[in-house]
Amino acid sequence: MSKPKVKDDEQILRQVRYEVTELRKLGEDWGMSSGQINQCINEAFCQKLTSGSKITEKIAKNIQEGTKWIKIRLVFRIWLVFIITVFGLVTLTNHTEYFGKAVDKMLQPYGYPIFRVVRLLSLPLHHYNISSYHNRECVVPNPYFYDQEDECLCQGITKVRVTKLRKEKELGKEFFEIPILFKGLQKELVPFEKVIKLVQDEYEILKDPSLLVDSSVDWIKNIGDLNDIELKSKMNKEENFHVEWNSRRMSTSQTLRTLFPRPVIYPKKIEVVITRSLYVAGPHADGILLTENQAADLFYIQGWGTRTVVFTPRKTCEDVCDSFSVKTEPGDVLMFANSWDVKLLPNEEGISVSFMGGVA
Repeated sequence: MSKPKVKDDEQILRQVRYEVTELRKLGEDWGMSSGQINQCINEAFCQKLTSGSKITEKIAKNIQEGTKWIKIRLVFRIWLVFIITVFGLVTLTNHTEYFGKAVDKMLQPYGYPIFRVVRLLSLPLHHYNISSYHNRECVVPNPYFYDQEDECLCQGITKVRVTKLRKEKELGKEFFEIPILFKGLQKELVPFEKVIKLVQDEYEILKDPSLLVDSSVDWIKNIGDLNDIELKSKMNKEENFHVEWNSRRMSTSQTLRTLFPRPVIYPKKIEVVITRSLYVAGPHADGILLTENQAADLFYIQGWGTRTVVFTPRKTCEDVCDSFSVKTEPGDVLMFANSWDVKLLPNEEGISVSFMGGVA
């Protein structure tokens, strides 16, 4: 039963091939190019057949399905070539010094636009708090990962440069290669009452229970808990009151920006990272480490109160770098590269409100 059916199919295929050959000859006689002829044949095969022959319809359907799978295989091959090419370039960049420098130099003018697009595309992911995964072990080890040794960029720096701008202006990036303290750069001071008012005004955004804070008291678990008119009197009764909030969402970081705007001395082409930190400390509160899990170059703003900031070399640079400190007052802005372990000493009298951000 199957042999006559196969013979019929083969006969119809031969007939189709013959007719296609005749069509090609006819197209050439009319002066059509090979591309135009192929287009006409493809359009003919895409037309719905009106013939009553089930075998002919089956053959046409098989031809159309074959064309579809050819296109799918072509897309897959292009995608595979792209992945292999990118992987090869990344490997060469990481393991070949000359090629890596050439690629860095070529991409340098486009670094800011590329990472800006990446950050904007990642905005939907900011709804999820993944901070608990930052320091966890990898499930699968990366064979190409290696710990980079510190280059000891702190070498030769023995103190923080203290200055005061006569007028607001942008400064070049090379100006921030050493720690520098700008006296009174932030004009609007930020007492603790302003923080409470901000939480009250933006409570719809900040009441989210997932916006957790690192607090010394159990009655403040998230940033929305600062919406309390009696909070100041409560914190004065605590011996070691401090609250640290690390904002990693675009909406909450923009809210913090109303109190601590971007320092005017940064050029506009420098991007401020989304992660921003708010620190509130009561009288005699313990010190904290500012540079833990930080990757960008940083700026610290003293909104209210005074704090002493200590710069300590990391272990790999202890032999070639020095330790030093500087005292910040309300309105001061301290900028420094992430090349030291930077710590706030215990707070003195009064309430301290400060902020830290970073630049890419």
